[in-house]
Amino acid sequence: MFLYVVNSLKRTTPEFRYAATKIQSHKRSIELFFENIPYTHDVVLKLKTLPSVWNEKILIIEDEESVSELIQEILCKEGKIDVAFNGVEGFQKIKENYYKLIISDIDMPKLDGLACYSQAVEKFPQIHKRFLFLTGNASTETQSFLRDNQLPFLTKPSHIKAIRDHALQILLKP
Repeated sequence: MFLYVVNSLKRTTPEFRYAATKIQSHKRSIELFFENIPYTHDVVLKLKTLPSVWNEKILIIEDEESVSELIQEILCKEGKIDVAFNGVEGFQKIKENYYKLIISDIDMPKLDGLACYSQAVEKFPQIHKRFLFLTGNASTETQSFLRDNQLPFLTKPSHIKAIRDHALQILLKP
């Protein structure tokens, strides 16, 4: 009944959407908690049958289609995924949608990931908390930029578990 009320309110009351995102994040945190406890498989299955309150939106900005497809597969259960193949497309999508998580390559044509990030932060100052960078070429300058801005990043290739864990850390942030 509670989930029915929440789902009804989020459709009719725009202000309630924020609460819906928090409720969904909490529900997902509980699922992840029980997934890591032995002998709670039945609890996890029951939790996963509950309807979602909110579907997070994830943006992948990646010029290599195979990498983009891999990330989509890793995160397909975490929300609706949009893809951009360069920083220009990515920034356009960021202007048009709210994304809880933005995973971006750094070296891309037209507009690199760091320039896209800088434009996004200029327009939406709080967005910096929602970026995760992937790079196959972490130069000293790039690493300094990422460290100075306290931005999480992974080098390519990365383990699937590392990508998923870093993504979930951002998705589950309040």
